[in-house]
Order: sequence, then structure tokens, then C-alpha cells
Amino acid sequence: MGRVTFIGSTAAFITLSLTSIASADTPTSCASILRNGISDTSGVYLIDPDGAGGDAPIDVYCDMTTDGGGWALLYNSVGDPSGQTTAFWQIPYAQRFTVKGSPNLGSNFYAGALYLYGTEYRETFTALNGVTAEAYKATTTGINTTTMRFNNPNAVRDQSGSYACQFASGWGSTDYDGDTYSGSCAHAYSGVTQHYCACWNYNLGSDANVPEFDSGWGPHVSTGVLSNTGLNSNDGSSYTRVNRIARWVRWDDGQIIVLDDDNDGLADDVDNCPNVANANQADGDSDGIGDVCDACPNDDTNDADNDGVCQDVDNCPTVANGDQADDNGDGFGDACVSPDATIGNNVIFEGDAVIGADANIGRYSRIGAGATVNGSIGDAVAIGAGATVG
Repeated sequence: MGRVTFIGSTAAFITLSLTSIASADTPTSCASILRNGISDTSGVYLIDPDGAGGDAPIDVYCDMTTDGGGWALLYNSVGDPSGQTTAFWQIPYAQRFTVKGSPNLGSNFYAGALYLYGTEYRETFTALNGVTAEAYKATTTGINTTTMRFNNPNAVRDQSGSYACQFASGWGSTDYDGDTYSGSCAHAYSGVTQHYCACWNYNLGSDANVPEFDSGWGPHVSTGVLSNTGLNSNDGSSYTRVNRIARWVRWDDGQIIVLDDDNDGLADDVDNCPNVANANQADGDSDGIGDVCDACPNDDTNDADNDGVCQDVDNCPTVANGDQADDNGDGFGDACVSPDATIGNNVIFEGDAVIGADANIGRYSRIGAGATVNGSIGDAVAIGAGATVG
């Protein structure tokens, strides 16, 4: 990915590498990566939500296309025929802000640390037939780090009818009962840690039908709630297995990121040679391309005839002649000036002129662009552009 420089809240310039998992300074969110033009492709990225000097950066999956993009995957529960998913979601209270699993759409993943920063959330279901739909979208002003209840939750849209229960209510684990049920939802449903009401419309690791463990498959959704989203693929029970339940989170702290791929202190968008360090920005021919990466540093047309020879040393600068053939050694390439022509001293060819074998051009003459000369002209004669002589 290269080098990145960003201006933090202290306006200090800090360099970082997006390829180093040990870096202490990375983009703070998926939204920052997208907004600053680093990437608009969905995938796994390294982010550091609390900035340099705080907690270590984490790898997250970023959705860069849905609903404006910039969404980080906070959790992902994937149905598992081998029965490993339920155990994954038996998370102790003390580990509610930890990160576990692999940040990709095909694996169980939990990044509880992102609850500390999120202000927008989306929940999605993927049915047994592989079709995905949004369950709801919500906003918050933060989260109570003790109770895990969202501060000022608000439903932007609620297609599934599950927002109130699964987002705007309580939270529970086997060692913390913060749901709205008279008992413990986590204890009642396979030890699964998540947001609950009394108890759930969907669960990351448990069925509501007996036996609740359901061979450890994992994600289940009330068939009615699933149907509300337009998903109709189910296992025939009232609380159906689904392939996946995911929670997405977005926030943007306004971080400014400036790309500097060659690490020369100049942003790529103003660097005249963005991939090779050249802090002095030397540009001898003033063509906007730095000398260190300019194939023709003394030719502002950059080999106009595209023959692989820079114009300042090309013996026929306006007609392609990569072989630079000059049979009579007069300094004029045969492709422009016939070797049988007679050329006086200090003749100027303005470009694209064609000099025939019978030409006889006197000293100090100027041959205009596109002119054709097949006859004789005297000294100091100017032939206009496009003219034909002889």
C-alpha cells in the first residue's frame, strides 16, 4: 500500500505504513480510508481507532460500497455444520471489548473494541440460500461501557422489526445479566453473549427451539423477522438457521490523510515524481515530470515522435526513426532529410518538414513546420509552414 502521512489533532505530520501490522499510527476508521481516497475496495484493512500512542491497531473488514461505504465489520456469526460457532459467542463480560476471530465474511469474528467509537450501525442477515438483506440501521451517541447499552439509540430504518429488542435494549453474558428478562437470556440460550431484550428475535449462537444448542450451528433468526426483510429461505422451524448474521459500524473523526508513496515529504497529488523520492522537485525541462523519473529530462515534449529517442538528441525529432539512420553523416536523420539533399549551415527545421533528394537549401534558411522541399532555395530563405518548394 505504500507510505501514508496524516495530520492528527495536534497538526503534527506522522508517517505510517499500511502494510505493517505493528504500526502504531494508521487510519482511524474504514470511513477515513474511503474519504481520503486511500482505497474504495472492500477488504481487510489495518485501522487504529484511538490514534497513535493508544491501543494497538486492529485488522478489520471494511465494506466500501454499501450505503455510502466506510463500514467496519464489528461482528460476524457464520453457521457451522461442524458445531464450532456457538462456543465462539460464549464471551465473558471482561472480554466484551476484545477482538477475536478472523476479519472476513466467511469466518466468525468479533471486534468489541469498535463499540467504543461507533455512531452508526447496520445489521444484516444472510439466509440459507445465500441472499443477504439489511435488518435495520441505527445511530447512537456512544455506548455505556458498563451496561453495554447504547446511548441515545435511534432507528433510521427497521425492516425486520428487531431494532428495539436487539439494539435499543439490554446486553448479557453468562457472567453479566443486563438484559430485560426476569432471568438471564445468556444462560437460557446456550451461553451466547449479545444484545438482548427478553430475550431475542435473532441470536448469534443459539436456537429458541429445543434443543437450543442445535448442534452448535450458531446464527438463528425468528422466521417472521427474517420474512420481514424479504428473505424467505428457512429450515422450516419458527426460529430458523441462517448462514450469517453481521453487525457493521461506521464513524468518521475527520482525520486528514495525505498519501506520500515515496516518503519524500511531498503529497502524491503535488509531487512531480510520486513514486521516486525527490524532495527538490528538480524539473529541468519544466514539463511537470521530475527529472529523476523523466525518461527525457531535457525534452519537454517527451519524445514527441514516440521513437524511443528524446527530442533533444533525436536527429529527426518529428518523424519516428528509432534507428537514427543518417547515411551521409550530416546530422539530419534520413527519415526527415534525404541523404542526397544538400543542406547549408545553420538551417532550422521547425518540424515535420520533408526534404527530398533533389533539395538544395542555402545557409541560415528556416523551413516551416510541415513544409516539403524538393528544389533549391538560397541563403537565409524562410519557407512557410506547409509550403511546397520544387
